[in-house]
Amino acid sequence: MIHFTCDLCGKTLVAHQELRYVVKIDVYSALNPVEMYDEELDKDPLEDVSDLLPSSEEAHEGPQAEEGDFQTFRYDLCPACHAEFIKNPLGRPVPRKFGISGN
Repeated sequence: MIHFTCDLCGKTLVAHQELRYVVKIDVYSALNPVEMYDEELDKDPLEDVSDLLPSSEEAHEGPQAEEGDFQTFRYDLCPACHAEFIKNPLGRPVPRKFGISGN
């Protein structure tokens, strides 16, 4: 029989007997798109391509993702921890709500 453990509370979850949730998180660097200016839009694209072909083997200048920059995480959650995770997936402090009297 396959057993899983909730990665938040440690509760043992038995496969095919208890409901469990899987959370997958992918973390990677987000590169911003290259900005284009009006002067670049007026250029002849065929000339640009012919200029780029000889230098295509050169390294691309600008920000690049580091090797190993992509990470993925996988967690098993019990139903109670899943409900809490859905309410606050980043685990940020939740501001207190103050009751307002009807006076």
